[in-house]
Amino acid sequence: MIPARHYHHYNQHQQSHSQSHSHSHHHHHQNHPQKGQQQGLQQGEQQGANNQFSIDKLIQINNQLSSMIKIQQIDSKNLNLQLRKLKLKNIDSNLFEISHKNSNLINNEIHLKNYVTLKGHFNKILSCSWHPNNTNLLSCSQDGFLILWDAITGMKLKIIQSDDPYVTSSDISPNGKLIAVGGLANNCYVYSNASNNNTNNNNTGKLVSIFKGHKEYISDLSFVNNESIITCSGDKTCNLWDLNKGKQTQKFYGHVGDVLNLSINPIDKNTFITCSSDGYANLWDIRLNSKNFTRNFKVSSDCDSSVIQFFPDGNSFSCGLDNGLIKLIDLRSDGELAVYPISRVNAYMKQKRIQPTQGYTYYSNLYNPFEEITGNTNNHTNDINLKGLGIGNNNNNSNTMPPSSSRTNSVPGSPNLQNSNSFKLSPRSSIIQTMENTGVLSIDNSKSGRLLFASYSEFNEIIIWDTLNGKILGTLNGHTDNISNVKVSNDGLSIVTASRDNTLKIWSV
Repeated sequence: MIPARHYHHYNQHQQSHSQSHSHSHHHHHQNHPQKGQQQGLQQGEQQGANNQFSIDKLIQINNQLSSMIKIQQIDSKNLNLQLRKLKLKNIDSNLFEISHKNSNLINNEIHLKNYVTLKGHFNKILSCSWHPNNTNLLSCSQDGFLILWDAITGMKLKIIQSDDPYVTSSDISPNGKLIAVGGLANNCYVYSNASNNNTNNNNTGKLVSIFKGHKEYISDLSFVNNESIITCSGDKTCNLWDLNKGKQTQKFYGHVGDVLNLSINPIDKNTFITCSSDGYANLWDIRLNSKNFTRNFKVSSDCDSSVIQFFPDGNSFSCGLDNGLIKLIDLRSDGELAVYPISRVNAYMKQKRIQPTQGYTYYSNLYNPFEEITGNTNNHTNDINLKGLGIGNNNNNSNTMPPSSSRTNSVPGSPNLQNSNSFKLSPRSSIIQTMENTGVLSIDNSKSGRLLFASYSEFNEIIIWDTLNGKILGTLNGHTDNISNVKVSNDGLSIVTASRDNTLKIWSV
């Protein structure tokens, strides 16, 4: 603070100093206006040059990194090829070679009938699951509803409106008391499935738990037991949830792409296997403290691995790819046992069957599109015994196959009639011309594993494979759109197919 006695002198001094400084500053700017502008322009140009240099440098670094990544990818592919070659050298045989002397399933077609068609959903059905009693089954649809069905009568036992409007997967607990669903909401919802014997029971299932933890959609889930659930997600992880604790107890890392499907070992429930868009199948053990996979298998290098299913003995698994291939891989030998190619499906779906009065004439291009095989219907063999389904066929009025002695086969190495088994075709009037980009949508095995049921994105029917010799035994046709899910019942007596035509079909002998 300035004292009063000095204020007048201080004020005059400040005004004088201010005027002097202002005059000097004004005079300076009048003498050098162009110089200041030039300096500003030079500074701006230098700054712009520096920015351009920084951008060019970043682009150069990015290009270098991209080149390094491409080189590493090429090296990785070459290494995978070398490993594959070494692995193939160690494989002394395959499933088809060692099983060629096994007895064939002798018949001209698989005798599975569509007993019931379940109608009630108003949109595509994406998932279905058998109840442990092998009579009831669960379906989930894009219409936002879950329906519990009686597979024998076709009646609806329970209708649940899902909290997730877009459910992609569902399962029923081993004791049948709980229903779990997951979808695009990233959450796993668990509903009660109370006994239907109580007439006062509400028809809508009660929400028991909500498990939150995934950052992306849930692609598949399965009950490990009555107390725990495993979910896999588009966030590249799998989660183990404890129903009693109501929380996640373990998280599994290892995939570098969306985890698309999982299958729990039917023999050892502590292990499960997953497939992913990264082309790998990973084996996990929930007993280990490690969050990483115990083993991984390279199943594809150029497409997604979309569906996976353990073989009934728990020692191998089948994996369906987006390019239409199905591979059977053994856990013990770490090698491919068999490959079921889409080319054989294409050939099978294009073939014709003509039934003349005196016998069968088959035009088959499973192996040779120009081979003609004829047979006399006067000779008969026994009907097929569906060992794969765990059941026998007592239908004595069904069509039978001519024995191998009555057929003509002039092409060396081509299949005889007995081995060809089934030539059942879809009743569609048009024959599919091209089968490009065909993907596997769903797979499941019969009780013994002898039969493999598969649905493809280009067909509206199930293809039935003989897993031992790689031949197609028949189809299950009747749906008018893609079959999104196929499930064999726990007792092996029935099959359910869920389709995008909004219906389910129950098949049996």
